[in-house]
Amino acid sequence: MQVMDMDLAKAMVLVVPLAFGFGFVTFGSYSHVAQTEAVEAAEPVDVVVLDKEVDRVRRSGSDSGSRYRYVPQVEYQYEVDGESYVDDTVYPAGITRRHSTRSAAEAEIERFHPGEVAVGFVDPDDPETSYLVDVDADSIRTRTIVMSVVGLPMLLWGLVLNFRWAARVED
Repeated sequence: MQVMDMDLAKAMVLVVPLAFGFGFVTFGSYSHVAQTEAVEAAEPVDVVVLDKEVDRVRRSGSDSGSRYRYVPQVEYQYEVDGESYVDDTVYPAGITRRHSTRSAAEAEIERFHPGEVAVGFVDPDDPETSYLVDVDADSIRTRTIVMSVVGLPMLLWGLVLNFRWAARVED
């Protein structure tokens, strides 16, 4: 049984860095491409804010620190070519930002008030696709760099560990 536990431990050491590194790099790349495309395709449109709130969601796998994250929600209505739409997408490409405090989430949507007109962004080729918070290219790029700075070393470390282990097995 001890040999099997050791093999499982080795497998975890070899697989975990690869999985996390690959996940960070993949999600960072997807997020960058999706948000960049959404921002480039979007045009400003007047929206009427219908409702806003901050949802408290349980943080998965959290045993330490805050067990909750806070997600800003805004429901709004807009028109494109005489057709009316209702949406609640706050950020481009449907990316959801979770904040560690309620006040940080509230600050993100403090400028939106029910019944008031605000500026949203809509894809004219797909008017059902919209968002509220204007995100600049630098912000998107910064998040991508952070994901890569975390993910690439982890991925490379996992690859090195796997190659070193494979070399020992062949000897």
